[in-house]
Amino acid sequence: MSQSRTYPNRPIIAVSTLIKNPGKEILIVRRAGAPGKGLWSLPGGAIELGEKLEDALKRGIWEECHITTKIEKLTGAFNRIFRDEKQRVKYHYVVLNYLCHTTDKSVQPAGDVDKYAWIKQKTGSQYRYTEGVEELILEYLSL
Repeated sequence: MSQSRTYPNRPIIAVSTLIKNPGKEILIVRRAGAPGKGLWSLPGGAIELGEKLEDALKRGIWEECHITTKIEKLTGAFNRIFRDEKQRVKYHYVVLNYLCHTTDKSVQPAGDVDKYAWIKQKTGSQYRYTEGVEELILEYLSL
């Protein structure tokens, strides 16, 4: 029995990634659907039953961006909790974030992504990020 992503009875485990290219740019993607529709985020997605973390990450990247990557390392974990107007938990994800490399700058947005950008520095207000994403990017760029 699969769990609903909206109003779940427990958190959903997901993966996301900071993908860097040889120019040390980071890939950001704009969400085409809920949660976070219209906001900029990192590629990734929910883990399917029986799927290994790294396999879920590669699948999520391919489904959203049609690029291949090499996984470098796990960088951290965080919660993403979205509440409705009555303060009920509408979405709850526990996200494991990775750092990955790619040599492919030719992204083809698909699935939950409608636009992408490669960024190299703090980009100002032209990007409105999902909660916590800007902090992850700034942490990476400060290294």
